[in-house]
Amino acid sequence: MVRPERKTIALTVDLEEWTVPQEFGGEPLSEKYSIGISEQGTYRLLEILEQESIKVTFFVTAFFASRKPEIMKKIVELGHETANHGLRHSPLKNQTYVEQLTSLREAGKIIEKKAGSTPIGFRAPTLRIDEATIRALKTLNYFYDSSILATYVPGRYNRLRAPYMPFVWGETGQSDIAKPLLEIPISVTPILRVPVGWWWFRKNFGQRICQLGFHAVWRRNQPVVCVVHPWELVKPPSAPSIPFHIRFNCGERSIEQLESLINYVKKVGGKFVTMSWIANQFYDGV
Repeated sequence: MVRPERKTIALTVDLEEWTVPQEFGGEPLSEKYSIGISEQGTYRLLEILEQESIKVTFFVTAFFASRKPEIMKKIVELGHETANHGLRHSPLKNQTYVEQLTSLREAGKIIEKKAGSTPIGFRAPTLRIDEATIRALKTLNYFYDSSILATYVPGRYNRLRAPYMPFVWGETGQSDIAKPLLEIPISVTPILRVPVGWWWFRKNFGQRICQLGFHAVWRRNQPVVCVVHPWELVKPPSAPSIPFHIRFNCGERSIEQLESLINYVKKVGGKFVTMSWIANQFYDGV
């Protein structure tokens, strides 16, 4: 069990090509646009993080990393952690173990080449994982995964019975490594499973409920894990395939929310940490 010395929070960034239109049945955007909207948001995000002296974990797709090596260099220069977010922003679920193993290995090599360090963490695109994903991560000696959101997401999954605190995956498929694979879930409230760490909830329902949820997690001596997407910080196009609830509060409003979240955590004496810090704390406390 993770028992931080004080209130801790991992602000995690899913850095990917923008695939929202096709996720809702629309036509894929051009590579230039799908990369560009995330690129624009990332530079703005890096400015905020540098101003606030905060280190975070970037889960990056290999596709984005290969197209924007200068951003990868900037992320590393500023002292942030880089982790694997797959080859492209498309679900791994329903692929075979061999297919997932090949995909994750290739993505890791690309990210390592662009970032200069081997990724030890993973988050699945669209948070879709299965037994084959976990087995592949273990085979590749990953230290942690963060693909569990222990709540109900209509049309995607029902994980109301999944653990909401960090836990170790079972031994099936375990390779010869010193430590097993740790799961670090995205934060939900312990009882009602309100997804206070999930970008969509924060963006659409505001900070107040999230702040209450943070304290519910901290009271159980657990770290808060939050997600932000750089494209949220940019005003998206108004296209029929992009639902209103996705476009709502993007751009300047999301920037204000992010800055408000940072200020609140600092105000209550919180500490920003990386995902590898949480993983190390977990194993140190076992």
